[in-house]
Amino acid sequence: ARAAALLAARELPASALPPLETAPRRAGGTPVALIGGPLRPVDRWLYDLIEDAGARVVLDATEWGERTYPRRFDGRALRADPLDELADAYFGHIPAVFRRPNNRLFAWLRRALITSDARACIFVRQSWCDLWHAEEQRLRDWCARPATTLALGDQGARASARTRIEALMERTA
Repeated sequence: ARAAALLAARELPASALPPLETAPRRAGGTPVALIGGPLRPVDRWLYDLIEDAGARVVLDATEWGERTYPRRFDGRALRADPLDELADAYFGHIPAVFRRPNNRLFAWLRRALITSDARACIFVRQSWCDLWHAEEQRLRDWCARPATTLALGDQGARASARTRIEALMERTA
């Protein structure tokens, strides 16, 4: 049932998506978008920091968030050629930072940012992820909202994240 709901949600606006088990959402607070690479289970503290700073995640565009949901499956195509339909649903329609050109990523983000009504962007990347690091400045310039970047996995990442998120919330107030 959960898988069916996630697949059906692929065509819904980001604001209508069901909450993810890895991304708790509370009502109230400044709406922010969380964009970037994979968040590990040990990075769950980030959601608490965001909420403690007076914000709430309305768009989870990380590797495990709604950006990586496959498109809805076509029943006829699935019966005719299941492997081709699965490959197209996942590899042909999920916007990713590694694709060149990565216009599909920016087009998806544009729609998702508008429908989610996010007022600020938090870009996250693991310290070892060169792809998201390479896109960092372009994304910050492009998003047209107050933004900050967090490098997770580094020594002192939590303290740095707290300061950056609090500063971001001051800019959006």
